[in-house]
Amino acid sequence: MPNVLILPHYHYENEFANFLNEVNVTQADFKFYLLPPENTIESPITKPMADYCEILDYLNNQKKRMNLNRDDLLLAFYDGVITASDRGLTNLFIAGANTEDPYPCTAVVSLRFISWGILEQKYDYSLQRHALFHLAICALIGAYTKVHAHYQTYGCLLDFNNQLVDFNRKLQMGYYLCSTSESGCYNAVKSARYGKSIIKLCTVLREGIDRKKLQIIIQEFIMGNKGDTNYINHGSVAAMGHKAKADNTNIYNLEQHKQTLSEAAAEIQKLLRQLEQNNPTATEPEKVDYINDETSRSFKRRVTGALQASSETAIDEFILENKYLKVAKAAIKGWLQPGS
Repeated sequence: MPNVLILPHYHYENEFANFLNEVNVTQADFKFYLLPPENTIESPITKPMADYCEILDYLNNQKKRMNLNRDDLLLAFYDGVITASDRGLTNLFIAGANTEDPYPCTAVVSLRFISWGILEQKYDYSLQRHALFHLAICALIGAYTKVHAHYQTYGCLLDFNNQLVDFNRKLQMGYYLCSTSESGCYNAVKSARYGKSIIKLCTVLREGIDRKKLQIIIQEFIMGNKGDTNYINHGSVAAMGHKAKADNTNIYNLEQHKQTLSEAAAEIQKLLRQLEQNNPTATEPEKVDYINDETSRSFKRRVTGALQASSETAIDEFILENKYLKVAKAAIKGWLQPGS
C-alpha cells in the first residue's frame, strides 16, 4: 500500500485535513497523511520561483530522509512559479514524476493559478477547494499510471486547458475521466495497478460537490470576467516525468509576456496622464499610490508574473514616455515584494 504524503501550503492546511478524512475511508490502495507546511529557508518551495527539477530533487531527498519507499508519493503545494528550464517552459500548474522516473513519485502543484485571475475575482472557498482536490487527483494519476494528457477538451481530468471555459468545464464535470468514444482515459486509468482506487476517489469527491452552487459560482465567474478567458495559460501544463512532457501552447511564451507588459505599460501611462490633469502637482509617492489604488489585484499579479518570466527591467521598453518610467518602475517594484 503506497503512502501519499501531502505537504500543504499553510493557507490550505485545514482543507487537506478534511480531504484526508474522506479519502482514507473510501479506498484501500493508498494511505494519505498530512505533513506540516514547509518552513525551511533552504527549501526550494519557499522561494518565489523554482525549477521543477530542483523541487522534485528536494522532495526525493526528503523521502529518503523520512525512509519512505520508492512508490510512496510526496506531493507539495507551492505558492510560487514552477519553471522547466530544460524545456524553456515557465508557469507550470503541476510537475511530477512517475514510479519509473528520476525523483520517483514526487509531485508539486503551483498555487499561482488561484491568484492569477483564475479563481481570484469571483473568489469562493468551495470552488477553490474543488480545484485543489482536482490537482491532487491529477498528481495521483501522474505518479501511478502512464495515462497522458490530451489536447481534446471533454471536461476530463487529463484535458489540457488553454481557455478558462475549458477549465470551468473540468470543474463542472467533477473528477471526470473521459470515455472510450473520447480519449479513453477512464479505461486506461482503471486498468492501472491502483486505478480502481483512483476512480473510487474521483467518485467520492464528485459526490461531495454542491453542483447547483458550483454551477452558479462558475456562471458568475464567466459572466464577470469575459476579458480574462486566456489567463488559464499562466500555468495549465502538467510536466509529468523527468523530461517535463508539456505542451508549449499551454503556457505564456515570450511574445505573450511582451503583450502583457505592453498592455500594462499603456494602462499605467494612461493613469498617470489622468492624474496629471486632475493633480498636476502630485509628488512621486502620490503617483505611485494612485497607480496602486487604480489597478486591480489581478492586474498586478499578471504584470509580476510576466516580469518573473522575463526580467524586472522588461517593462522599460514599453514605457514610451520617459517621464513616467521612474514612477512606473517604483510601483511595479512594490508589487514584486513578498506579500504584495
